[in-house]
Amino acid sequence: MPRIRIAPPRLATADTRRIKAPERRPTVDPFYQSAAWRGLQAYAMRRAGNRCEWPSCPEMAVDVHHIVERRDDPTRELDPSNVQCLCRSHHKQLTIRNAQRRARW
Repeated sequence: MPRIRIAPPRLATADTRRIKAPERRPTVDPFYQSAAWRGLQAYAMRRAGNRCEWPSCPEMAVDVHHIVERRDDPTRELDPSNVQCLCRSHHKQLTIRNAQRRARW
C-alpha cells in the first residue's frame, strides 16, 4: 500500500517563537486615570448602592456615566450631580445614543 505524502506549503510561514506581535495599548484619556475621577467614581457607586440608576433596572452598576458629556461642559466633569451609575447595557445604550445625536449635528 503506497504512503500518502503531504505536500509542502507554498508560502513560507512565520516562526512565531521569534516574532512577537506588537503590543496594542488602548488609548485612555488621562482624566479617567486621575485620583479626582477615581474618587468621584467611588462616591457615586456608594451613593447608588452599587446599583444601576436606570429606572426599574435591578442590575449591578459597573460604569459611572457623565449625564452632560465632558466635551459639552468641561466645568461639570467632576460635579457629583452630573454622574450616574449604570449597568453595562444601559451605559452602552446611552453612549450609542449620544454618538448618534452628535453625528447628526
